[in-house]
Amino acid sequence: MVAVRYIGILCLFSLLSAVPASAAQQMAFVHEIGVTGDQSKQRQFNGPRALAVHEDRLYIADTDGHRVVVLDENGNTILAWGNKGNKPSQFRSPSGIAIDEQGRVYVADTGNNRVQVFEGDGKWLRSFGAKGDGPREFNAPSGIAVSKGLVYLADAGNGRVQVLTADGIFMTELATKIARSELKSPIGLAVDVQNRVYVLDAGKDLVRVFDPSGSQIMAFNVRSSMSGFDKPQGIAVDVRGNVYVADTGNFKIKKFDAQGSLVGSTGSAGDGPGQFYEAAGLAIDQEGKIWVADASKGTVQVFIAEHDDAPALTPASRKPFTRSCWRCATSGPMWVSSSSGSPVFIARTAVAIASTTSS
Repeated sequence: MVAVRYIGILCLFSLLSAVPASAAQQMAFVHEIGVTGDQSKQRQFNGPRALAVHEDRLYIADTDGHRVVVLDENGNTILAWGNKGNKPSQFRSPSGIAIDEQGRVYVADTGNNRVQVFEGDGKWLRSFGAKGDGPREFNAPSGIAVSKGLVYLADAGNGRVQVLTADGIFMTELATKIARSELKSPIGLAVDVQNRVYVLDAGKDLVRVFDPSGSQIMAFNVRSSMSGFDKPQGIAVDVRGNVYVADTGNFKIKKFDAQGSLVGSTGSAGDGPGQFYEAAGLAIDQEGKIWVADASKGTVQVFIAEHDDAPALTPASRKPFTRSCWRCATSGPMWVSSSSGSPVFIARTAVAIASTTSS
């Protein structure tokens, strides 16, 4: 059945190729994983709000189930771990998940104000973080992304994004404190191959884009615009720099090009195929399929987007922040980066070191 749908979708896109470039790009429903409606007792998920794709596996932060669920490429559950609590491998409403290049799993353990790190098979490795507003302290951490050895965490309650090493060493933060334009409630994150950071600011109904030095270079889609958001929850970016947003309050998935212009959308309110109650988490796999977690339906839906002519982004030649002095907590350790980008311990200091970046 899935194969037949794919054939139909490909035929549809071949027909759409004759449509003028100014027309909206299409996103087509493929299939849905999970049970809806009156069969809630049989549900595969319980309030999923985040997901990540790695190779042929889908990792889901099953938020209300306080666990991580792993699916194979056919949607079958092959692994799950966690329950409610604050011990290692336990969670309280995890709402962010990311996979690094080695297949390690990073979970934003929102209710416990920490990040937990696991092997791909669920083996617990470490955790870092505590409640607070200092470096490496979090207040309701939500979205998380991992790229080139760095962890980007949406520290929603503190109105910032923290950047840390894979071991949890605080590096710097991304924040905007300009009057009436401050970063208010970042809940979703994505990082592209050029090390740009895409932040979904739910408090301002904005997508903010930061360059590798931490400067905001673009923001788009306030609520008052035709393509604006209403309580958005999820964000993802593809290899061409297109940005996808789960526009939760409008029951849609929206696609924007690299300049922030709306180029396509799909969805409506309901429990049918391609419909949403609460579109939350987003992920894009290597084939360009779009995976959407619906927290209220308790399902994951899969879509495929019409191919566009934009070229793939050229990967950055070096890691971001590799020539930075990393800010540290008062009386904490001072770290700088080596030429390889690995942290090197220098000394202990009683003064917080401000983050700097050299070209």
